[in-house]
Amino acid sequence: LEEPGCAVHYVENGLINSLFGLLCWEAIFAAIPGAFFHPFHSAPADLHSADFRQRRAALFEACLGRLEDGSYRDAIRCRYRDKFGMQSPFVYWELLGEELLEQALDCLPAAHLRAWFERLLEDIPGNRAGLP
Repeated sequence: LEEPGCAVHYVENGLINSLFGLLCWEAIFAAIPGAFFHPFHSAPADLHSADFRQRRAALFEACLGRLEDGSYRDAIRCRYRDKFGMQSPFVYWELLGEELLEQALDCLPAAHLRAWFERLLEDIPGNRAGLP
């Protein structure tokens, strides 16, 4: 960013939420009893419930564990390709092009992603917004 001509992206919350949504797609859309009442839901019914994470604890630990073992980049890329354009409460498809996705995966350390994602999971309605 210190050099003229460096790329800058106006993404606010969209980038972090999108990376979270792609990495944790399986946990978010898990077939938990009461989460989905028909196949056209774009988000689980319990998304803003206090026990959203707890009901999917093992699934979230598995996807967040990818940040520790280094497999998160491939998992995010794969989910991006497989789910592109599908409704998600976290993924902003119109914002997240492949170039930005690759730049984010190259520049954002896994430890920072983990911290952001853990924070998001503490209070999804309260922490999905407010990033500069």
